[in-house]
Amino acid sequence: MTNYPFSFVPQDRLIWVSAYDKETLCRKIIAATYQQGEARMSRHKFNGISTGDGSFQLAQWVSHPNLFLPLLHCKIEPTQSGCLIFVRCSLFFSTQVLVAAGLLFLLAAALYYLTIQKEWIYSVTLLLAMGLFYLTVLGNYHLQKQISLHLLQRVIA
Repeated sequence: MTNYPFSFVPQDRLIWVSAYDKETLCRKIIAATYQQGEARMSRHKFNGISTGDGSFQLAQWVSHPNLFLPLLHCKIEPTQSGCLIFVRCSLFFSTQVLVAAGLLFLLAAALYYLTIQKEWIYSVTLLLAMGLFYLTVLGNYHLQKQISLHLLQRVIA
């Protein structure tokens, strides 16, 4: 994903420090990650894949659909006294497309009512709905991000 100076899509970057070595952290994350073809167990906290060399793409395991789950891109880099864990959180691409489509639809409807129908009250109402929709997306993303990051911290602790 391209990083722009301002992006309406929420994303975060974190750096954690761990005293564990890279191999130990990778084993802990793999043990807590559900792998394709494996029996689902209570120890599995995430769905995801290892993209090799200490990199992971993880999403919290849930039993029901949740559009606002963040995708955690983790990269583990060894240091002399442990490891640095680089975590990038973002919405799934399909959720980003859904949010963009919803915002564009509401904006187009507001512009239609403002320019063609000359009904400014409908236009203002649609712009307020657009703002409420975006605030709902941000709020739910940050809530789910905190839950996912807390689970990841418990796994690597």
